[in-house]
Amino acid sequence: MNCRLLVLMSVVTIPVAAMEADAWRVQNKPSYFSPDENNEESNNDNLFRLNKKQASDNQAPVDGDQLYKLGYAYYFAQTSSPELREDNLKKARSYLEQAVKQGHGRAANLLGEMWQKGKGGKIDFVKAENLYLLAQKKGVYDANYNLAELYRHTNQTQKAYKLHSALEAYGDKRSRIALGNIHLHGGKGVAPDLQKAITLYEKMAQQGDLTATYYLARAYYKNKLYEEAMPYFQEINESPTAQQVLGTLVFSQVKAALANIYGFRGLGSPQEAVELFEEALALGNKDIQPKLKLLKERLARTKKSADKGGRYSALGAS
Repeated sequence: MNCRLLVLMSVVTIPVAAMEADAWRVQNKPSYFSPDENNEESNNDNLFRLNKKQASDNQAPVDGDQLYKLGYAYYFAQTSSPELREDNLKKARSYLEQAVKQGHGRAANLLGEMWQKGKGGKIDFVKAENLYLLAQKKGVYDANYNLAELYRHTNQTQKAYKLHSALEAYGDKRSRIALGNIHLHGGKGVAPDLQKAITLYEKMAQQGDLTATYYLARAYYKNKLYEEAMPYFQEINESPTAQQVLGTLVFSQVKAALANIYGFRGLGSPQEAVELFEEALALGNKDIQPKLKLLKERLARTKKSADKGGRYSALGAS
């Protein structure tokens, strides 16, 4: 039997405890590394201390775990210099490659991510796949998810679906959303199924998961079910943690979608739509400028005709 098929089938037998991704990340994060990966000063200090310790030992790192820690540190080291960032990524690749030669599973997983995303060098999906498969054999949980996502983004939809289904069965929330996305858009060998996508998103949205709530709202919105999408977009817009959880770009897109529903679908106040468009613009979403201009012009005309008995009517989508 094909060895890759054996590896794929083995995913189903992974113990439930091993399927907790968040726990995996905590347990396997190098202990010297700052919990705040966005803290440039603390992370670079940690990297400096690690290199200083090796210099004091007067030897190059030879242990696979040491090599992995160095590669990890260089990968996440923060800097405002694009040149230094690229240099750090190249060093990360070098250390991780050495660690992989010693059979280090977590190094294989991270190096696979670098090849998949072109971090520190060119993109190579075949190398990324082989590294994820190696990490998977070594029992690295995240390699299963990364491999499934690699398959999904390279249009190997059936492979992605099978692997994400195995992970979702063990409670992986990320795979549940990924499966929803596969059902929403379809792919080779998998027909689009809006209801299945909604069912998967709803399971998590009902538990207060903002990411799932966003995907649920987006699914309705993309299928022009604006009344169904509106309450979910409203929930996200009113959440004090939405920008932090979803990121600024997605949060701005939520405001833009809700503004479009209010202003151009006749399901809310056009004045509120203007405010939402302006908030989205303030968050850096410049794509909404044409619709914001159009809506303001519409409101101006409506105001002029108000004394004559005129009233606002919803615009069609532009």
